Amino acid sequence: MVCVMSLTEGPSEVDLSTPGGRQDLVRDFSDGLYRWAWARTGGDKDMAQELVQRTFLTAFERPGSYDPARGEPWGWLVGLGMNHLKALRRDRRRVGTTG
Repeated sequence: MVCVMSLTEGPSEVDLSTPGGRQDLVRDFSDGLYRWAWARTGGDKDMAQELVQRTFLTAFERPGSYDPARGEPWGWLVGLGMNHLKALRRDRRRVGTTG
């Protein structure tokens, strides 16, 4: 499946069906996504890195979930990230309460 995205920075289109397109997405959004994740995790570097990795992995596995009519790629990535953040926090609470 080909998913074409408009970007606010970098190339005007990214095709997530190609390795180059996925590299473009990471290049253009990884720093900002990490800063967002770091702030949301209270400065927890490890959790922020895990959150960014999970977010990009989901984006690569489900490129069709991006709908340009609903907004820019940044919003899509943050939405994916929020879902993973909730799951990471839930998992950490479970681990903390079982010991």
